[in-house]
Amino acid sequence: MIHREAKGIKAMNQKNEFRWADVEPWCVLRMVLRNCWMLILAALIAGMGAKLALDWLWTPEYTSTITYAVLSKSASATSRANYNAANEVAVKYSSMLESHLMKERICQALGVDTLPGTITAQVEGETNLLQVSATAPSSRMAFEMVRAVDAHYPELGQHIDQNAVLHVMTNAQVSMWPSNPVNPRRTVLFAAVLAGGAMLVALAWFSVARDTIQTRSGARHKLDAEVLAVVPHEKRGRGRLGRKDKLLLTSPMVSFFFQESFFRLRTAVEQAAEPGTAPQCRVLLVTSVTAGEGKSTVASNLALALAKKHRAVMLIDADLRNPTQIRILGRKAMGKQGLERLLQEESPDANRIMEAAAYDEATNLVTIISEAPCRNAAKLLSSQNMGRLLSVLRKTMDYIVIDSPPVGMFADGDVLADVADSALLVVRQDVVSACDINDAADAISQGKAAFLGCVLNNMQTGFRFGRTSAYGYGGYGYGYGYGSEKQGSRTEGRGR
Repeated sequence: MIHREAKGIKAMNQKNEFRWADVEPWCVLRMVLRNCWMLILAALIAGMGAKLALDWLWTPEYTSTITYAVLSKSASATSRANYNAANEVAVKYSSMLESHLMKERICQALGVDTLPGTITAQVEGETNLLQVSATAPSSRMAFEMVRAVDAHYPELGQHIDQNAVLHVMTNAQVSMWPSNPVNPRRTVLFAAVLAGGAMLVALAWFSVARDTIQTRSGARHKLDAEVLAVVPHEKRGRGRLGRKDKLLLTSPMVSFFFQESFFRLRTAVEQAAEPGTAPQCRVLLVTSVTAGEGKSTVASNLALALAKKHRAVMLIDADLRNPTQIRILGRKAMGKQGLERLLQEESPDANRIMEAAAYDEATNLVTIISEAPCRNAAKLLSSQNMGRLLSVLRKTMDYIVIDSPPVGMFADGDVLADVADSALLVVRQDVVSACDINDAADAISQGKAAFLGCVLNNMQTGFRFGRTSAYGYGGYGYGYGYGSEKQGSRTEGRGR
């Protein structure tokens, strides 16, 4: 018992391990492209924030400078003596500028109560040049401060050094540009690029860390089910009238890879059936976890693939809430009445059932489909007429493929799983989490139908030769939403 629990914990830990083989680069790119608006929004917000921060926090400062030449009064003074004198004067000059008396004189000259900026004095390199600079919020104020210093220096400077004299080398000028320049455009652009890059990394990591099925390796690693087939990403071209081509095996526009994937699925279904069992008819349920995974396209193409090889194959569109096969196969697949009306009859016999069916001689496929959505789908599918319908068809059909509603949204799939012989789950690339897929597989396994495995659908890679482009049934716009018949009604009793 302990060994079994330890083995289960080890298997769970292995499923939670991150593997780069489970990540498809195209899925990461698709995630980024689909959410490029988030990159733009992040860049705009960061750029606007940087602009507001500059407006609120950055204050331009202007500096005005006057340059003095410090000379020794001694006629025999050397340049070294002038340099030493300049350093001594600079120290004393700085002390004088910091004095309360000098600040008071400058404030009086400017007509203000407090000094509106700063004043500094320093020697320029190893020369006898002394620079006095004033920095203030406006260029005019900085200029006036330097002029006030120059005007009051003779009065106070005579007490600084008796052996040195200052001569003006460069007069102060009004500064035209701030001394603390900031390039707003560059700052805003840098903030926008940084935020956009951060959002790009976040989106890429979110795609990598998602618990969805992106590769076949990921399916083997994460799912508690066998992978029956891999349907590649296929492009839907447009006809002469601008209508999109149908993704059917009978269409000459589909690629060899697309056709071959369903022939392999047909082989997997045939091999999964137990040999020598009676009756020979196999009722196969095709479903998915949620809408938009392409189960209806898989069901129709699987039925066509079986019809190419077997004598009698029927496709039943049991997705009464949103019948899709009429859009895939066309109105020629519609009989005299839909499945919903057939199930509403008191006791449909074989003749009434065959009247509701349509036979396509070109494809050798028999179909019973619906045209309009039905609100009481669960009641009709769980009625005795559904079981009676399948009992009659088992006597004449080799295979019956049932297009079921998503098992993760409604209880209809569980009802049909009790009347079918086997079931398979369609998993579209990078849509549903592996946990939800495993839950759906467990729910199907609890029914009477044998769960065969999963079909990986719309699998796109960036390194596959052949035709790859936008998949045709991305807009699988389900109109599901009938209150009490949603997922909550079907998840009772589900366990992992």
